[in-house]
Amino acid sequence: MQSLALARKWRPKTFSEVIGQPHVVEALTHALAQQRLHHAYLFAGTRGVGKTTLGRIFAKALNCQRGITPEPCGQCESCRAIDAGRFVDLLEIDAASRTKVEDTRELLDNVQFLPTAGRFKVYLIDEVHMLSTHSFNALLKTLEEPPEHVKFILATTDPHKLPITVLSRCLKFNLLRLMPSTIEAHLRRVAEAEAIEVEPAALRLIAYHADGSVRDALSLLDQAMAQSGGQIREQNVRTMLGLTAEAQLAALLQALVDEDPDVLSETLTQLASQGVDYGLLLDALVQQFHLISLLQLLGQAAPDQDVRLAQRFVDAISPERVQLCYQTGLLGQKDLQWAPDARTAFEMTVLRMLAFEPLQSGENPARGSVKDKKEPKMAKMPEKGEKNAKPPVLAPESEGEKSPAKKIGGPPVAAPPQQDDAGLDDSPLVVEPTGEDALQGAAKQSRFAQMLAQFGEPGGGKPAAETAKTAVSAQTNAASSSSADTETLSAKPADTSDGATPSPVNGADGGQQEWLSPQEWAVVIEQQRLDGLVRTLAEHCVAARTDAGWQLAVVPEQAHLQRTKGQALAEQLGRVEWVEWPPGQQSVAQWRAQQTQARQQQARDAFIQDPAVRRVMELFDAKVIEASIQPKD
Repeated sequence: MQSLALARKWRPKTFSEVIGQPHVVEALTHALAQQRLHHAYLFAGTRGVGKTTLGRIFAKALNCQRGITPEPCGQCESCRAIDAGRFVDLLEIDAASRTKVEDTRELLDNVQFLPTAGRFKVYLIDEVHMLSTHSFNALLKTLEEPPEHVKFILATTDPHKLPITVLSRCLKFNLLRLMPSTIEAHLRRVAEAEAIEVEPAALRLIAYHADGSVRDALSLLDQAMAQSGGQIREQNVRTMLGLTAEAQLAALLQALVDEDPDVLSETLTQLASQGVDYGLLLDALVQQFHLISLLQLLGQAAPDQDVRLAQRFVDAISPERVQLCYQTGLLGQKDLQWAPDARTAFEMTVLRMLAFEPLQSGENPARGSVKDKKEPKMAKMPEKGEKNAKPPVLAPESEGEKSPAKKIGGPPVAAPPQQDDAGLDDSPLVVEPTGEDALQGAAKQSRFAQMLAQFGEPGGGKPAAETAKTAVSAQTNAASSSSADTETLSAKPADTSDGATPSPVNGADGGQQEWLSPQEWAVVIEQQRLDGLVRTLAEHCVAARTDAGWQLAVVPEQAHLQRTKGQALAEQLGRVEWVEWPPGQQSVAQWRAQQTQARQQQARDAFIQDPAVRRVMELFDAKVIEASIQPKD
C-alpha cells in the first residue's frame, strides 16, 4: 500500500485535533451547537495553518448524518466521503486556476440545484484573492443572498486583495502563525506515533524553520527521515536545511566579541570552503545578537527560544555593541541582493561589525571622541587696548613640522597680514577658515563679527549673505572709530523693533557683555548646524558671548531640556556657563512665535478688509473661518 505524506496523513479530522487556532475553533463550534449558521465564512492566514482543513471539518459538521453537530461522527457515509475527498456536495474550487468570469458563472449556474447526498451544498474556494475583478462582481449577489441549502467557505493567504464588498458579506476569521513550541510539541507526538527516533534539538530546528506552518513542519520531518535513514539527528537537519554548525557560529561570535581579526579571517575562510548559505548564516547571527540582548536587558528569553549559545556571550560584550552589531546585520541583509555575491555581502557585514564601535560618553558623531582627540594649539588673541594687533597664527605641533596649509587635506590657516598705505592692518574681515584661525584682523572686528567668523560654515564655507553684510557693516564702523577699545564694539542688530533690547550681562572677566538679539543667536544656531533636542534647547535660550565662552539662560518652562541636553549643547559650543533667565529677554522660539502670530494677524486683517470678502459677508451673512486663513510664504 502506498504510504501518505505526513502532512496528509496527520491532517486533523475533527475540531479537537486542530492545533494553534483555539479562537476560530471555539467560534465555529458554538455556532454549530446553537444552530446559528452564517451563509459565508472567510478563513485568512499564511500557508499551512489550517484554512482548508477547517473548511472540510466544518462541511463535515454540516452534513453529518447524525445531524448538525460540532463533533461529527466520522463514521457515517458523508463523513467518510468528505475525508476521502469524494463527497459530491463539497465542491473544492482552486481560484488560482479558475480566475475567469466564465468559470464563476458556470459555478453559479449550479447553485440553484439542491444537494445530492448531503444537507448543504458547500463551496470551498481556495486562494479566493486570485479571482478577477469581474469574477468578484459576478459572485457578489449570490454571496450576499445564496439559497438556504448553500454555504460558502472562502480561504485566502492575502485578504488585503479582496474587495471590501466581498469582505462585508463574510464572517472573517484570522488564523494565526503557530509558535515554534506548539509545532515542536505536535512533531513530538507525530514522531512517537510513527516510531521515529529523533533528537529534541532536531525537532526544535524543524519547528523554528517551519515559520509557523504545520504543513511545512511535517514536510520537513518527512525530508529529515529520508535524509537520516530513520534516526533524525541535529547535524542531519542542519545539513538538510543548509545551516552552519553551531561550533562555527560560536567561533564567528567569539571572534567578533574578542575583536580578533586573525580568528575572524580563519573562520570566514572555513565557511567559504564549505559553501554555506550566507543568507541563513546572517539570519542566525542576527538571531544570536537578539537573544544576547534579551538576556542582558531582560534577564530571560521566551521559553521556546534556544539560548544555550547566547548565554556564553552575555557578559563578554557590551549591550551597546550588541545593538550596533544587530543593526549592522539587519542592514547587511539588504546588501545580499545588491552585492556581487552573497559571500561579499556577508563578509563586509561582519567586517563592519568588527570595525565600528558604539559612541562612548563624551563623544559626538560629528566631532569624534573628546578624550581621544589631541587638543590643537589655540591662537593667541589680542589683548584689550592693543592697537593694530597682528592676526594670530597657529603654532606647529612640533619643531620641524611643516605648515598645516601645506598638508594634504589639512585645514587652511589664516592668510598673512596685509597693510594699507598708512601702515595699518588691512586684513580681511571674515576669512574662509573657521575656528580660531578665522579671527585674523580681530582688532578691527566687532564682537558679533568675530563670533560670526568663528562659527562659519564647517569645512571653511563662507557665512550666509546676511551674515557677511552685518560683518562688513561692523568693519566700517570699527575702521572709522578712533577709540582705544575698537575691538569691543558691538554690531548693530538687523532689527530690534519686535525683539527685546539687548541688556548687559557680566562677563567672565567682570566686564559688561550684551545679550544677543534673537536674530543674532538664530544665526549662530544655523552656523553650528544644531539639530534635534539640542537645537530645541538652543532656540529656547538667550545667549551672551564672553571672553571665557558663552553664558546661556534657558526659558524657565523649558528647564528640563537643560537637564537632559545641556551637556550636549556645551560640547557643540565649547565652554558654557548657565545663568538665570534675565527679565525682558526673548528667546529665538518666542521671537519666531511672535513673528508667526504677527503675520497671521496681518493676513487675517488683510483678508477681512478685502472688499470682495466684505461684500460676500454682507450679502449672505457669511462668517469667516479664521483658522483657514494662512499667510503667504
